[in-house]
Amino acid sequence: MEDRTELSEQELLAALVKGQRKSLRQARIASFFGLAITVLLLLTLLQMLFQVTTTLSRLDGTLSSMEDALGSLDSFIENADVLSDAAARMSEMDVDTLNNGIRDIGQIDFDKLNQAISDLADVVQPLARLANMFN
Repeated sequence: MEDRTELSEQELLAALVKGQRKSLRQARIASFFGLAITVLLLLTLLQMLFQVTTTLSRLDGTLSSMEDALGSLDSFIENADVLSDAAARMSEMDVDTLNNGIRDIGQIDFDKLNQAISDLADVVQPLARLANMFN
């Protein structure tokens, strides 16, 4: 009977070794998959970090362009103010000039002007007859 007990102890030890090997294999597989998941997570994190960096770079360029555009807009507004002031001054000058012209027209002596035109016609008529003789 002792042989049977020894065999059963050997069988028991063999079963324990087999169980230990199976547990070791499962632990290795679990470790491998854990490592694979960790690597995948790190790669995903790196990719996301790259995309965030790229997006921030593009955003920086866009903001820089917007600042340039706003600077141009400020310059445009300043130029528009200067142009508006110049137009206001020109309209004031034009009104003054127009008023002076109207005042000058009002001072014309039309009787003297009509007399001068009549005198000019009297002088030009004989010269016109003389020029027609040579034609």
